[in-house]
Amino acid sequence: MSCLQSSQVMRGQMDSSVYEDQCRSILGTNSYELFTLDKLSAKIVKHMQLMLQDETTQRLWELFK
Repeated sequence: MSCLQSSQVMRGQMDSSVYEDQCRSILGTNSYELFTLDKLSAKIVKHMQLMLQDETTQRLWELFK
């Protein structure tokens, strides 16, 4: 259930505050790690998308290859 909800948050189909509230209702105060990890993974995905669009990053990747 949590993986489905995490993917919905990343796709923008569920508000992150609703996800946090649902995590808290299921796991209590120990849910902090779960929704923090979700926020981190969403930021990583967003950053990777920006990197793919950046011309400088693409040139650096070609040099790396």
